[in-house]
Amino acid sequence: MNQLGFRPLSFSIQPLSFSKNQNNYILPNKILQEDYGTVMNLNKDKKDSKISFQARFMHFTDKAIPIPEEIPDSVKDKPEFLFLKAKFDERPVWLKNSLMVACKEEKIKFESHHQFRKNLSFLAYSCKDGPWKHAYVRFGYDCRAETEAFIFQVLDIGVLDSTSLHENLVQSHKKNEFETYDPTFSEAPTKVRQLYQLSDLQDAAVTDILSKERTLIQKSDEIECHRKFGWLSQKGYKAIVKFMKSKFKLN
Repeated sequence: MNQLGFRPLSFSIQPLSFSKNQNNYILPNKILQEDYGTVMNLNKDKKDSKISFQARFMHFTDKAIPIPEEIPDSVKDKPEFLFLKAKFDERPVWLKNSLMVACKEEKIKFESHHQFRKNLSFLAYSCKDGPWKHAYVRFGYDCRAETEAFIFQVLDIGVLDSTSLHENLVQSHKKNEFETYDPTFSEAPTKVRQLYQLSDLQDAAVTDILSKERTLIQKSDEIECHRKFGWLSQKGYKAIVKFMKSKFKLN
């Protein structure tokens, strides 16, 4: 590190005048994440390349939550943006899959993934780790300070022995499709890895566990948000995970 406390970046960028493809010379996202805490998405989709955006995120141990940028006029009045804003007014935490399912149900269409992520970037930040990992959280809301946020915690369900599923995922990603899956866990996972929010699960056994967990949280005066279990007790968290994996005999 230098005297100002910044770690020097150990890479060079070839002048654009010598580049055959300018997109090859963007700054590596990993370096930007580590040194500056925010990522500028410069890989623009051809259909929506006029406006770049910053995807903001936070780690569980960060002291402060990210703050939003000013919403440009070209975005804030669009129906797709207003739809996402209404969803975050309904509840403060969403997984991308659940939002995409809601968009499909209401026939809200985005021209590209870039446009979808751009709209999200003006409404919410993303959690990089912890109980809400991969979820988008409304600006101004801190899950670590709100016990009610336990219902929005994320479970990561993996499927073993799934080479063919992995190949399908790779192909889907290359096609840039808005592919979704059942967020309620009423159907068996169809992907190598699927994320679920407790608030979306529709199963009597899970509902019963969450009801007991809510009672424990309300009765406790000294409860703290755990990096892995969030606001749930260790017993309650493991009970839900065990049930979900046994329901479709995943692992």
